[in-house]
Amino acid sequence: MAILSTFISSGVFLALQYKELSGTATRSSEFEAITELVENHLRYNSILRDALKNGNIDNFLNSLRNNLNSNYLPASGFNSFEIKAITHEQVQDYAGLYKFTVTIVDKKTGREVRLYVLISEL
Repeated sequence: MAILSTFISSGVFLALQYKELSGTATRSSEFEAITELVENHLRYNSILRDALKNGNIDNFLNSLRNNLNSNYLPASGFNSFEIKAITHEQVQDYAGLYKFTVTIVDKKTGREVRLYVLISEL
């Protein structure tokens, strides 16, 4: 009887570990989908390049973050994720090249992921 209970408890433990690992893999693929969505919005947005040239970049990034959080993420089924911040800085020694840092938060687990995107204003 003791041997049987040991096998059962081991089986339950392994099943829980599998569920935890598969849940982690699912959340990772959701992070990947969100990072691709955000990266596409940054790379292919002509208004971004205008904002870089005109100095309105901070207003544009705040507007983009709010728009992604309120419209795109919920419409894509990513309600439990939030874009916490989008920041930028010019890359030293390369005129017109900017590094954007996007911080994405999983509200369920509290996990943060940072995405880095390099964009030229040309």
